[in-house]
Amino acid sequence: MIVVSEIRNRPERFRTYLEDNIDAPAYRLPTATWQASFALLAGSSRLSAAEITILAAFFELASEMNYCLDEIADSDAGSAKGRAEVNRARLKAKRATKADDGQAQALTQRAQEAVAAAVARARISQFWRLY
Repeated sequence: MIVVSEIRNRPERFRTYLEDNIDAPAYRLPTATWQASFALLAGSSRLSAAEITILAAFFELASEMNYCLDEIADSDAGSAKGRAEVNRARLKAKRATKADDGQAQALTQRAQEAVAAAVARARISQFWRLY
């Protein structure tokens, strides 16, 4: 499942953005697979309502981060607008990798756990179909 791969690799990109201190990196966070598969995943009964909410928040944050990175790349990073976008991108990366809003885990970790649970349920379901 490509969405699983996107979620597993995403936390590292958020952390890299925070640690490398490069305002406008060449990379963007992958979201194409998620955009193409969200309706199928949501309607498949493999995800609970809570898992759908977590994953939607996770990919929305990734899309917002990409928007910020595009805005930074299109502006002068030293300008007021450029600095504001850099600050927004850093806040989004921190929000993705650190626990907040009373949550015990970061959004990236909650998204990874939601996908792992859904994959486990799918495997169990496939196992029982064999018998």
